[in-house]
Amino acid sequence: MQNEFIIRVESVSKIFKKKNIIINALDLVSLKIKKGEIFALIGPNGAGKTTLIKLMLNFIFPTKGNIFIHNYSVSSKASRKYLGYVPEEIKFPFKISAFSFLKQSVRISGSELISPKEHILYLLNKLNLKESKHTINNFSKGMKKRLSIANALLTNPDILILDEPTDGLDPMERKTIMNMILDFKSNGGTVFLCSHILTEVEKLCDKFAIIKKGKIIYEGIKEEFEYNGFQVKFIKQNYDNTISNIINRFVIEYDGREGKAFVRNETELSDLLLSLAQNKFTVTEIISKKDSLESIYFNYLKDKGEK
Repeated sequence: MQNEFIIRVESVSKIFKKKNIIINALDLVSLKIKKGEIFALIGPNGAGKTTLIKLMLNFIFPTKGNIFIHNYSVSSKASRKYLGYVPEEIKFPFKISAFSFLKQSVRISGSELISPKEHILYLLNKLNLKESKHTINNFSKGMKKRLSIANALLTNPDILILDEPTDGLDPMERKTIMNMILDFKSNGGTVFLCSHILTEVEKLCDKFAIIKKGKIIYEGIKEEFEYNGFQVKFIKQNYDNTISNIINRFVIEYDGREGKAFVRNETELSDLLLSLAQNKFTVTEIISKKDSLESIYFNYLKDKGEK
């Protein structure tokens, strides 16, 4: 079952110590993301989103736990060739063209592109930067963000890690970035995304998680705000990684013991419950729902808030 997950975060904790102050930035965070998914991590400022990204990129190291990319530990060089990273802000050298910057990036990365010039021109054209005659210091914020994405795509990664990719951009720039993300997914790419703009996350993500004070307080799937229906959680007493075709039609996630399914109406619910019973699964929760991502977000932040 592990091989189907392109990103695995396993019981990761991160503690920072500043003088006599201990900060629990992440507390036993676990996530699993499949190839081809757009996964969004959302939460308030200081919740631990950027800390997790830095751990995934091996910029900092976990206090406990492990993170794997394509079954390689992020501490190994082998994991890094799969990753492209777009930070919330990037500092570019000023008096240089976009083409020259990307040419330098290819050289620094050590990438063995067959035709680096053609690849750079392709990316600049794809992100509407090819015709720009300006040096980077004259770029708008949106142009710099698009250049940052082109930089992330230079080595043909199959995973993009995006930290607030549309923050501070105008509507047209946001649409351009969102289309790029969907295009990357349509070509088999996987996206790990952090954003405060919930309406955009709702349009993009396949799965999401809410983080607060370093803990994952909720994990969900896009069907929760796409359709009226029922979410069904179930469990099997003994480990069993096989499920019937009827159950498999509705299952969103299943790890061999616990699972979650979503059905759109009462007929599908009846079919699922009957099949679960026949296969000796125990139903633990049924929730009737259709929510916006925003309502799910604020409800869980409120429910998990400090008393």
